[in-house]
Amino acid sequence: MCLLLVACSSESDKTAFKQYELAKKNRDLHQLHTALITLNTLDPESFESELNTIKQSVALLKQLNSDRSFSSNYLISHQANLLFNSKQAKQAIVQHGSQLNELIKINQLITSALTEPAQLTVAFTQQLQALPLNKWPLVDLNSQLKHTINAKNALEQALQLAKLHKLTQYAPETEALFVTLRLQLTLKLNLIDKVYIVAFTKSADEIRDHNRFLTDKSSPLLSSFNPDNALNAMQPLFIKAQEQYAPFLLVTNNLMTHPVFTDYPKIHQALLDWSQLERDILMPYDNFVSYSQNSEQRVDKINTILALLSQQHQQSSLEHAQLALNDIQKQHPQAFDLMEKLKHDSVFVYSATYN
Repeated sequence: MCLLLVACSSESDKTAFKQYELAKKNRDLHQLHTALITLNTLDPESFESELNTIKQSVALLKQLNSDRSFSSNYLISHQANLLFNSKQAKQAIVQHGSQLNELIKINQLITSALTEPAQLTVAFTQQLQALPLNKWPLVDLNSQLKHTINAKNALEQALQLAKLHKLTQYAPETEALFVTLRLQLTLKLNLIDKVYIVAFTKSADEIRDHNRFLTDKSSPLLSSFNPDNALNAMQPLFIKAQEQYAPFLLVTNNLMTHPVFTDYPKIHQALLDWSQLERDILMPYDNFVSYSQNSEQRVDKINTILALLSQQHQQSSLEHAQLALNDIQKQHPQAFDLMEKLKHDSVFVYSATYN
């Protein structure tokens, strides 16, 4: 029908058809709209449906308004571009979507965080709490701790990007999502904290007993003999204490290999001090002369470290359910729909150029 129209029409009609073809080639929405209005008067059967689609795209772009959020304007632009892949729609996508492009990275981080396998759970930390430290499944613990730390890092990065780029302001539909992510982050942090609190509390109970026993045994020896002779007399007791504490040392040393508290300098330093504290109690070879008189000071250090770990931990946060990616997507469909559309349009969002 279109070919017949061109063959049978006047020069002005042929010009309108050429303008139509040129507008489609150049993806110029407004020129195409003008050309289709003319062609539709000549051949409604061939052009009415296309004209209606183009009218919808034009009408959508007219809705763009500075009073709307960037996300609202972007979604309008996206829909207009789906109707007709025009340069005007792409320009609008770039203009409004570029303010939201960090959501593409955030979506990747959320997916990474919530698809990390075998993460810590409340049930697992409760199992650890019920077990003697020498019965802890260290292989499983290391794996779960590693994956939970990875998830924690990804969620922290996502939330930092959201704050830095004002995304709850530019995309209000993401605000509730970020509240959910903060709760999930807090839960993961507290599960990690719980492991450390339980491990170091169990170790503290053990090493306090050794400190008390070894202090009681060394005190009369230091009163009666010179430090070297007193230390020699204590050697069998120190060796036995080291053997008894070895399972606890294995767990605490193992936990210190995970760089989880590097962002918390006080706690990070306190855990480093713990290793020195263990040596001061079980292997006091450099300063044995002061061993008995420093006993209470060592206990104070133990209590300080446990208090720091407890301050970091918020028991109430463990009441929040751990959510899978699918759960969060169902809770916040608008936010994920926005992020998926941005991902689809990323070739435009990340670049102000288009073909």
